[in-house]
Amino acid sequence: MPVPNPFVYQRTYEADIKSATIPSMLEEHYGQCGEDLIIFSIARALQRQGHIGDWSDYIYIEIGGNHAFAGNNTYLLHKYTGMNGILVEANPALLDDLKKARPHDQVVYAAVTNEDLENIELYISRHHELSSLEKRFVEEWHGGAVGIQEIVRVPAIRPNQFFATHIPKDKQILLLSIDIEGKDLDIVKDIDFSRWRPLFVQLEPSEGYAPGEGNRMTELMNEQGYILFSCTNVNLIYIDKGLLERLFIPAHH
Repeated sequence: MPVPNPFVYQRTYEADIKSATIPSMLEEHYGQCGEDLIIFSIARALQRQGHIGDWSDYIYIEIGGNHAFAGNNTYLLHKYTGMNGILVEANPALLDDLKKARPHDQVVYAAVTNEDLENIELYISRHHELSSLEKRFVEEWHGGAVGIQEIVRVPAIRPNQFFATHIPKDKQILLLSIDIEGKDLDIVKDIDFSRWRPLFVQLEPSEGYAPGEGNRMTELMNEQGYILFSCTNVNLIYIDKGLLERLFIPAHH
């Protein structure tokens, strides 16, 4: 259901002027800062120009699924394209809700890490969105105001092994979203981009925890042939350089 844009109406009220004759509605999105809408808009432009195929040729992968809708980067793609994908979540307390709300997706119980381990400790924050494999990340968030609720051991898997196990051979990754609180860069470093080539990669730099991480992410992604094309207040979104170049070449050429 369309929702009025509260920013427009608040500013109109504060300025003491008449509302526009056509209602201002908020565009539907689920990403924390509308990242899903950004990606979907670019993907639609690519498809319209013939640069990518049918939606059914692609999947999305969300490492750090957390909530089915809040701050979620893949639900919009499913809703408007019918695309399915894989949600990876390490917190066992969140799995049932993910499976219930996202029955079309494969929900995988695992922590993606850059180490060869069968299982690993997950530090669950009192705010589930802030849980991490990095103890210090959770302990230091907002000066320790949130803190650790519990520590659990969860199944561990490295990214390339995960991709090889779970991605169907006839599918390509449209979006790889990684949001695992302080470990995003470690995971990206461990990915074989010569084999696994998402069209879009979204990462969350934890600047408060690791200053300069955003720049390090961008440097690494540039080396892997990706270009930073969107920077929200929270996330960085990269696009395959080869795909981006196609946007400037008419499809019939």
